[in-house]
Amino acid sequence: MGVSSPSPNPEAARRPNRRIILVLLALLALAFLYYLVRMLTYNPNYVEAVYDANRVVLKSGEGVVLIGVDCPPVQEKSVGEPAAELTSKWVLHRYIRIEKDKEPKDAAGWILGYVFVKKDGQEVFVNEDLLRHGFARVKLAYPNLKYRSKLEAAESEAKSKKIGLWSPDYRPQGS
Repeated sequence: MGVSSPSPNPEAARRPNRRIILVLLALLALAFLYYLVRMLTYNPNYVEAVYDANRVVLKSGEGVVLIGVDCPPVQEKSVGEPAAELTSKWVLHRYIRIEKDKEPKDAAGWILGYVFVKKDGQEVFVNEDLLRHGFARVKLAYPNLKYRSKLEAAESEAKSKKIGLWSPDYRPQGS
């Protein structure tokens, strides 16, 4: 009499398949959650280019003008160029938050906005920072006056420190 081989247990053979299916389902669920979080936190405000200190271009192609600040052109070496460099340092190739005021666009179709960027877990108000460094003058236009007091205080700070546009050595190009 021969030794009979044990008959295979069909239930035991199915267990590894169930584990594989459960692992695949878990991975699929994680991938879906990752996708969902990315979609909920998607920010289209990626800065592709800095036109000058108070104008940036988004990846979408839209332009953004920083509300409340008037900066010298980038061609002006003493203040305009460092102002554009500061804006680039803050926002170029980064995601920004744009806060609009009552008038959302200018006559040329550029977005009018207060621009914020995250740095070390804190938000930096770029419009205010340009004024605080003396790289801009306050230029308010009704009805966009939401941050008027903050912007005026930042300009006053630069004036009192006599920096940038307020430096006794500052001479605009052409004067």
